Amino acid sequence: MKKLLVIIVLGLLLSGNAFAKVDKKLLKDMSNGCIYAAKANNDYGSEAKKFCKCMTNTFNKKMNTSQFKKYLNSSQSQQNKWMKENVTPVCLGGSNAISNVPINLTCYMNNPDQGMISPHRLTLLPDSKTFVAHVDGQTGYYRESSSWYGGDYYHDDIKIVWKLNRNTGTIIYEISRGSNKIVQTGECNRSKSKKF
Repeated sequence: MKKLLVIIVLGLLLSGNAFAKVDKKLLKDMSNGCIYAAKANNDYGSEAKKFCKCMTNTFNKKMNTSQFKKYLNSSQSQQNKWMKENVTPVCLGGSNAISNVPINLTCYMNNPDQGMISPHRLTLLPDSKTFVAHVDGQTGYYRESSSWYGGDYYHDDIKIVWKLNRNTGTIIYEISRGSNKIVQTGECNRSKSKKF
């Protein structure tokens, strides 16, 4: 019985992240990057601070230094997937999240050749001024005025800028790679309980 207990304890100690944490300098660099992004979007308030802290804590709980370096060297799509599965539910959704009063949108894009194309979801989290673009798991901070919400993010080397009219639900996407740019428009339907 004692041998079994020793084997279990050793197994836990030697497993990837049982007690190991991410190097403090790496975590600080990540936190500073999150804060820099928030300031660049003119949205560095208490909710942005909470999100950056929550994100950093999530990495520290789920990874050790070696795993974190591997994450940093992984592809953008792999990083997005990890963020969507591990950070988004903890920091941007669920009962313990920073914001739990989302504006859920289903948007249909207008393609001149094909008419309205398949819907995608966009979630706005007003408490933290963050958004989740569900099609590729991207998160970011959005800006708002009395008539617009707007944000941007990268998907690999493609920059996506979106702007949502709060009065009509019309959404405009500017999709660019290098000097090439495509503009798409569409309509968003919101959940019944929330306004734009």
